[in-house]
Amino acid sequence: MKHRSHTATYDDYSIFTWRCSSCKISATNLTSGKASQPVTPISSPTPVSDTQSIVLQEIRALALKLATLENMKEDIIALRNEFAEFKTTMANQYSEVMKEVTGKLNDMEQRIVKVERVQDQVEQLQARLDKLEEDSSNRDQWSRMNNIEVKGVPQTSNENLFEIIAKIGAKVNYPVSKNQINFITRVPTSEKDRIKPIIVRFCQRYVKEDFIAASRYELKTSPLTPVTIGLIGNHKIFINDHLTIKNKMLLSKTKKTRQKWILSTFGSNTRRYT
Repeated sequence: MKHRSHTATYDDYSIFTWRCSSCKISATNLTSGKASQPVTPISSPTPVSDTQSIVLQEIRALALKLATLENMKEDIIALRNEFAEFKTTMANQYSEVMKEVTGKLNDMEQRIVKVERVQDQVEQLQARLDKLEEDSSNRDQWSRMNNIEVKGVPQTSNENLFEIIAKIGAKVNYPVSKNQINFITRVPTSEKDRIKPIIVRFCQRYVKEDFIAASRYELKTSPLTPVTIGLIGNHKIFINDHLTIKNKMLLSKTKKTRQKWILSTFGSNTRRYT
């Protein structure tokens, strides 16, 4: 009869042979007869309740942090929503402003077009007005083609203008009869204190031209004054064509320009050219 050898394994005896460290030390002391000696206890691990408390504290701290993050998340979401609303509002306002600006620009462009058209019309009307004024001035000057203007003759009561012109004609060596004169009168001026000039219209134009030419020739050597025709005063008497206001202004500007040119060209020798 064969006997099967049986080898004891760790699993077979571990349940019965395993002891904790404290038990092993106690058993050793008992077997060695040293039971009277004190046994130094080995520090036991932290109780489970304390570990759970620490873990719970950490979990609570983490929960607080998570709650804070959750609140921050809600704030961020709220800010994002507000920003989205603000963006939408700004986009709408920008769109409205752009529509308004575009409308105003279109309206301004239309007005500019109208103004340009009106400006063209104004320029055309101004050109026509200038032409009409020029034509009127030319007709007015043409109507004065037989007239002369005598300035500087003092005005007296009961004066006879025909006699005054006859005396002036005698002085300039160009006798004038009453039959050669169409009409004669004094005209008012813009300045009340100035002597009213005498306007003489001759019946023929050549008489007017000859009278002015003779007057200018004689007045170069002997100035004509009121005393020379039996009136009071030593100031000069001037005899010229009867010009319109526009032509008088043009003549005045021409004389001033001529005088400036003479001064700038000849300097102190201007007497030779004036």
